[in-house]
Amino acid sequence: MNYDEMPAGREMNVRVALEVFNEPKPEKPPSYTGSISGIYNYFEPTPWRAWQPECVNGEWEWVPVPFSEKIVYAWEVMEKATRKLVVWRKNNWTAQIGFTDSIDDEAPASAPTVPLAICRAALKAVTP
Repeated sequence: MNYDEMPAGREMNVRVALEVFNEPKPEKPPSYTGSISGIYNYFEPTPWRAWQPECVNGEWEWVPVPFSEKIVYAWEVMEKATRKLVVWRKNNWTAQIGFTDSIDDEAPASAPTVPLAICRAALKAVTP
């Protein structure tokens, strides 16, 4: 798959959850335990880092964390890397990331946003 062309969004986020975090989508729906004033929703704790509960059409379901859209979540991808990320600006943001101690396993990727560059590089590093 050509990750250099993949846009930010749900498909990219699902790929990061599956390939980088090695987390399949949870089979059991989120266990909703209530809310305070309808603002803060509470769920039973889960071990999932790559999936979060979201209300879709009135039902709670698991959706991928927006790794490719928000820097706070993209940073979790970077924290998972063994060889840390380098990001710089040159017409686009470029990220280079590796998950082993070998520099040969690093993969560079560019994108108009930092989160997308991080996700593209991470996916290129973990998939042949």
